[in-house]
Amino acid sequence: MLRFAKVALVVLLSVMLFASVLPASAAVNAVIDSVSYNESNCVLTVVWTVEDAGSYYIQIWDDGTLVYELVSSYSAGQTITTQLKAGAYGSINPGIGILVGVPGEGYTDFVDPYEYPAGSCTTGEWTPVDGATAACTVPRPSAAVIYSVPAGAPAFFQANAESRTTFSLPAGTWYITQFSGDFAQVWIACQANMVWIPADAIAR
Repeated sequence: MLRFAKVALVVLLSVMLFASVLPASAAVNAVIDSVSYNESNCVLTVVWTVEDAGSYYIQIWDDGTLVYELVSSYSAGQTITTQLKAGAYGSINPGIGILVGVPGEGYTDFVDPYEYPAGSCTTGEWTPVDGATAACTVPRPSAAVIYSVPAGAPAFFQANAESRTTFSLPAGTWYITQFSGDFAQVWIACQANMVWIPADAIAR
């Protein structure tokens, strides 16, 4: 009995500690179905479903600070996809807290912590994006390395001189995904096909 009491006390203290950083809980009216993060474009996607018609919120917390909140009305059984341009999270605790709930009543479901590789994102973004912006049809390869192309370069569809495009790559720094013979492949953006440029155009 004493052992159970000690365990119960530890559990109670843990719950109280957790409750000190999150709003009070309410009856389950909304649930988080999935959370994902696209590293190539820094977009956080939260899919969540509400049970009854009414107003609900989604919140993003970071190190005890509310960094994003959206309150809106939804129909019964509606599934919502919230997409945000994520910011780099703070250094006190890893990850972020994601909450959904009812205004004035508290959260009904949460994911805390949710960790993601935020190194390439800008601190303080947390702005909504639409489906077209969030979609990344050409994800940046994880092996891509930033190189300088100081004078720009002609662009090619393939790693050969016979596949010249109608444009040139502007001067600047670019992600190089691989080298093949005398050419280097360049990742441009999520909505753009990769191209090849002469390898000797790259400062190495």
